[in-house]
Amino acid sequence: MTAEVLIMNKGGVALAADSAVTIGSSKVYNSANKLFALSKLHPVGVMIYGNAELMGLPWETLIKEYRQSVLGAKSFPTLQEYATDFVQFLKSTAFILPEYEATYLRDLFRFQIQKVKEGMVSALQALVKTQGAFTAAEASTALENAISARLSTIAKQPFLKGGSQTKATGVVAKNKTIFDDALKTVLEKVPITGTQKTALKKLCGMSLYKKAFFGSSGVVIAGFGDNQILPEFVSLQIEGRVDGFFKHWTVQVGAVTPTSSAWIVPFAQQEMVSTFMNGRHPEMDQVIFGTLGNIFEGLPAILIPTATAQKKTALKAKLGTLLTDFKTQIDQYAKQNFVMKILNSVQALPKDELASMAEALVNLTSFKRRVTLDTETVGGPIDVAVISKGDGFVWIQRKHYFEPKLNQMYLTNYQRGLA
Repeated sequence: MTAEVLIMNKGGVALAADSAVTIGSSKVYNSANKLFALSKLHPVGVMIYGNAELMGLPWETLIKEYRQSVLGAKSFPTLQEYATDFVQFLKSTAFILPEYEATYLRDLFRFQIQKVKEGMVSALQALVKTQGAFTAAEASTALENAISARLSTIAKQPFLKGGSQTKATGVVAKNKTIFDDALKTVLEKVPITGTQKTALKKLCGMSLYKKAFFGSSGVVIAGFGDNQILPEFVSLQIEGRVDGFFKHWTVQVGAVTPTSSAWIVPFAQQEMVSTFMNGRHPEMDQVIFGTLGNIFEGLPAILIPTATAQKKTALKAKLGTLLTDFKTQIDQYAKQNFVMKILNSVQALPKDELASMAEALVNLTSFKRRVTLDTETVGGPIDVAVISKGDGFVWIQRKHYFEPKLNQMYLTNYQRGLA
């Protein structure tokens, strides 16, 4: 996992990223690079989080290849055009081989079928707990219900640009061998009917073309276009490519404007930054409002036990409105007394203080992980950069896996735009 922070005001944008990368479920290394200059000549930077690779290719390699071989000295009027050009490079690059596409599709199909299997197993475990065993018919029903539930979840998501139900059906038919292998690998000897298999094919096909997460990477591009005097950022989710379809979508676009002159945006592990900004931990919100919701749900039966169901329902509705009003007032108080006070300060910060604040917020998440029993999925040196219209991309802190003074050739190549 990762902790990254973007802070913007009229003077520029500060980016900070930790160095932790998790291998498997518990092995953590603190040497990953997640923050880069997207251009050597123009004020644009990029951060990555989530999956450290795109279909088996390291993000660092892809970013530097784009910077050197595609972007070069070229620039764009707006930041969003940089993002569009970078996505186009990823969509068309010859570095993503057909073998990588096949591997991505296999893993995607296995992931979706595994989710179905988990739902089925959970239902069967409940049967064992209540009645001691289950029949073959009950097992088949559990599988069918798990498929329906997963299919319903995916179906609610919109198709991404370039996707359709026709393409979803076609990609599974074209890759029948990959689908059959995924089905056999995950479900093993679980009996499956023709109807269930058809539903699983629909699920796997739709999951490629719908906005459904599977091993995706977050990509944040920030800085200035040629025609922009104030900074902007674009946050993307990028997942993979199959038969010319490049699965990605825009998560957020933000810009400094006269009416929105300061931004603090966390990425990946956000809980500590949210706590700092709002004055309360997001999980505490869930506990508080969830508990109050349960209390209000049970109050009608306690207050008016002999009332009709209609009166109890009416009281529940009124209590639900009260709970919504309560949450709204809490949010408004937090915004006025925490969020806005911080943002009002940020809008006046000089560039060096933007960098210090971004580093501190990432370090806050790292410190919390270090002093608790949680796996230290955030840690290591914190890379920090500031991007301004006049100075461009400036490193404030940057780690190297080598000693710079012993590698003058690298520094020379970097200055010439070759590294």
